Amino acid sequence: PSGGNAKYITLPYQSIIRLPSETDSVVALCVSSAYVPAREALDLARQLNTPFTSANILVIGGNAPSGLAAIELALLEGANVFTTADECHHEFLTKLGAKCFPIDPTKWLPSLQGKMDVVLDSVCVDGYE
Repeated sequence: PSGGNAKYITLPYQSIIRLPSETDSVVALCVSSAYVPAREALDLARQLNTPFTSANILVIGGNAPSGLAAIELALLEGANVFTTADECHHEFLTKLGAKCFPIDPTKWLPSLQGKMDVVLDSVCVDGYE
């Protein structure tokens, strides 16, 4: 991969994620498809460019690629991260530092409703009641 016409593109520096030159192109694609949307979502939720230190962040679908990326990025900023995922993923997500809940909203919504500073939905299921 030569980058095509990448030398002719102009982007704000905030839109660029620098990777080591030896990074495999498939790894670079994975980073761009998972971490870029997660970072953009967190940046949209951020208030006045402040870090998420001690913020309560819920990631619905924390086992999805963009959900995992959001969890990692939020934890790096010191957030309290909560996530929903199938129970078979709970052990891994807990080791990352997230507090896990089942997928079913009736199991987590009553205890978390109104307590989150940011909610990111990587599952995109409409109609939580």
